[in-house]
Amino acid sequence: MGLSCILTDNAAQFTRPSFQGSKYVKYLNNQIEIEKGQIIDLRQVKINDLPRRVKPSGLPALVPPSINDLSEVILSLYQSYDDIFIILASSGLYPLYSQMEKVISNLHGRATIHLIDSQSIAIGEGQIVQYAAQFIAENMNPAKIDERLREIVPHIYTLLCTPNLTYLHNAGFIDYAQATVGEMMSFLPIFALEEGFLNPMDKVKNYRNVIDCFNEFIDEFDNIENVSLIHPSVPGLIEAKLIRQHMEENYPQVSYSEYVINPFLASLVGPRGMGIVITESVDR
Repeated sequence: MGLSCILTDNAAQFTRPSFQGSKYVKYLNNQIEIEKGQIIDLRQVKINDLPRRVKPSGLPALVPPSINDLSEVILSLYQSYDDIFIILASSGLYPLYSQMEKVISNLHGRATIHLIDSQSIAIGEGQIVQYAAQFIAENMNPAKIDERLREIVPHIYTLLCTPNLTYLHNAGFIDYAQATVGEMMSFLPIFALEEGFLNPMDKVKNYRNVIDCFNEFIDEFDNIENVSLIHPSVPGLIEAKLIRQHMEENYPQVSYSEYVINPFLASLVGPRGMGIVITESVDR
């Protein structure tokens, strides 16, 4: 069996710092423009570097890799691998997937490309990458890995919430009037990530209501493998302990963990964004 690798972007966030097959994972590094003309590697950004509101200039804003940069990365991998699994943030949230489609349609090499739209972001995307790494480590046939990953994608569910509505407007998820009125009214909109697109579900007035929505969302599932809470880096979300308590009392057998929002997701929904990610078990 030939050599395989995984290429993902730094939108992916992992439930374990060192997971089976992590040595097979390689990364595309996005950039971000913080101030006009100040473009830096997203890995250098701390959540506290991001303002609460997007400025009239539309900054901060993510800067995807160029077509040329993507081509160079793929060509370099062609030299060493027989199968390349490219797993990227949802095409409904970020344009990198569509750019990658253009790149690989014009390249020809010995490697087989498996381009997969995670239809997710952050922990959800990271879960798919972790599965891919595990399957490679287990020497699963590449065609079977592709099949398994595409089966897993629709079994990862995400709710997102943020008070930073100007970020949602800047990313094209809501219009300017919605962002302005929502921030004036201190609304906390809740979105479901459905087939890779943000779908508005509800709007509430405080974080306790958000946590209630998250717990109700968890209760909709029967066959849960993992639940992850994404929360802001700022302290004070005492209500989050209610999710932990809910999990301990009702789902003691389910893996549960909490993570600070990563810079990529924060650049799209704001530094005070939070979310809940549920992975369903998929029968093999």
